[in-house]
Amino acid sequence: MEQDRSLRIRERAYALWERDGRPDGQQERHWREAEAAILTEQSGLAPDARLAEAIARHITEETPRPRRTPRVAGGARQRSHA
Repeated sequence: MEQDRSLRIRERAYALWERDGRPDGQQERHWREAEAAILTEQSGLAPDARLAEAIARHITEETPRPRRTPRVAGGARQRSHA
């Protein structure tokens, strides 16, 4: 069953990649979009492809990392001399 699901996701991701013009470096986005679509279809909650795409976009959104204060040798934080 798990192999069947993985195969379906792979096939859907390939179709999405083709739909988007075969761009390089987008395999993770296409995989997650396909996975969201398959899971949505399997759940029976929402057969709407637009919802699956919205879920996939939400899953793949990158969370910005907080800025770090630069450190100097010895692990101390660098202080500005204002």
